[in-house]
Amino acid sequence: MSSSIVWIFSGIQVLAFLVGLTTNGFILGVNIMDLMLSVPLTKSDFYMCYLATTNLSLQIWTLAKWICSLAQEDGFFCRLMNALKVTSSSCSLLLTAALCMFYCSRIVVFKHCLFRWVQKHVTHNYRYPIFGSILLCVVMGLPLAWTRSDYDNTQCNKLSAPCNRSINAYSYQNIYRSIIILIGYSIPLFYVVLAAGLILRSLIHHMRRMQVSMRMGHEIRLTAHLQAGCSVLSLLVLFIVYFVLSVLLLTELPPKDSPLLYVCYCAPMLYSAVHSLVMIKGNVKLRSVAGDLLQKCKK
Repeated sequence: MSSSIVWIFSGIQVLAFLVGLTTNGFILGVNIMDLMLSVPLTKSDFYMCYLATTNLSLQIWTLAKWICSLAQEDGFFCRLMNALKVTSSSCSLLLTAALCMFYCSRIVVFKHCLFRWVQKHVTHNYRYPIFGSILLCVVMGLPLAWTRSDYDNTQCNKLSAPCNRSINAYSYQNIYRSIIILIGYSIPLFYVVLAAGLILRSLIHHMRRMQVSMRMGHEIRLTAHLQAGCSVLSLLVLFIVYFVLSVLLLTELPPKDSPLLYVCYCAPMLYSAVHSLVMIKGNVKLRSVAGDLLQKCKK
């Protein structure tokens, strides 16, 4: 990879880091100001704060891992940075899935007993999904600091004990990475797709009802459906792109020094920045404060 391409991707990393630092810091700053003014935070505000915190940590560890990659280091410190990055990434994805299900439980109305149970527990007991996601990601991600990626099967062509131990360790690492992909990436993707599907189904249902009766209650509910639907669909598209690139990076499929590898390295930074912009646009309070700030800057 030429040095000019490396500099370009490094510039993208720094730019995305600054955007993410500004937007995620904005989310935290607005809610901290509300707490200082004794304004009660809603459940969605708590989800936003935890997501902004995990996105900030994801950017910090990604930047540290990027520096390690440029220096071509694979010591314990760099492996720890990678473990913290994967932990923050999984945590952000799980909390995004929880936020989408929260939107779904607040907007969608179904009479199924399973949905009512999820609606009750996700809507009212929001602390359990948040702290459960964080604890699960820490347990899954931190062991990556003690795994290595420097196994070379060309040097293990004899049935010696050290080679057998290396092969077994490499096999266990692949199993461990598969578990992370399943729990930390695939399950959140399933819940985001489920939430998006339920909101779209409910939106179509209410649009049909509006064709029959143009009452004010339907118009208000339709607006809420449209706002939640746009937010969840935006998160879904962002989620799928980041899911594919993260799995490629975690499984070490891109060749060394290939452009795809550097795109995968940039994915967490870009994801955190765009993710925070989607959250600001989808939240009435954050969107209003951001609009006021932009108006003041124009004057």
